[in-house]
Amino acid sequence: MAAHRTTPGCAEIHVKDTDIFYILDGTATIITGGKIADEYNEDPDEIRGKSIEGGQSQRLSKGDLIVIPQGTPHWIEKVEGTFNYLVVKAR
Repeated sequence: MAAHRTTPGCAEIHVKDTDIFYILDGTATIITGGKIADEYNEDPDEIRGKSIEGGQSQRLSKGDLIVIPQGTPHWIEKVEGTFNYLVVKAR
């Protein structure tokens, strides 16, 4: 699927899916790992929260590819302008 962001999203954990992001345009900072703050279940296999405590910060920009294994907390913490990317979910 194609994704477009101008603001950060919520923190997520996908219990069954691995996310693969390919960045088309723009720059953003993603946090992976750590622990989700104020976590809640969107449904049984999708956990959400407001942010991540700890984890590793990585800047993403055009042409980058990142693989986020199932069960890994991740959060697009900061978006610089417009951020466009493709998301492939693998089960």
